[in-house]
Amino acid sequence: MISVECASFLARDYVMAMDSKPQRLSSRNNAPAASVECGDFIDQTIAIWQPRTKRQLTREDGREIIENMTGFFRILQEWDRVDRAKKNADES
Repeated sequence: MISVECASFLARDYVMAMDSKPQRLSSRNNAPAASVECGDFIDQTIAIWQPRTKRQLTREDGREIIENMTGFFRILQEWDRVDRAKKNADES
C-alpha cells in the first residue's frame, strides 16, 4: 500500500508531468505550494488539482482524488510486482 506522503508526491509529480513546463502549484489562499509538511492532506490535494478544472473542488472531491490516485498507484505497483515475478521466473 502506498503511504499518504508517497501518494501526495506522486500525484504532484503526475500533474506536473502532464504540463509541457512545470509550474509551482499553490493553494486557494495563495499559500506556498502543497507539501507534506504543511496543512491538511485533502487541502493539499485540492491545491494540486484545482488548476486543472474551472469548477471549485470540494473536500469530497479532494477525498475522491486521493482514493483514485491511491488506487491507480496500487494497480501500477501490482503490475510491477507481477512483471518482476514473471521476469525472475523466465530467468530461472
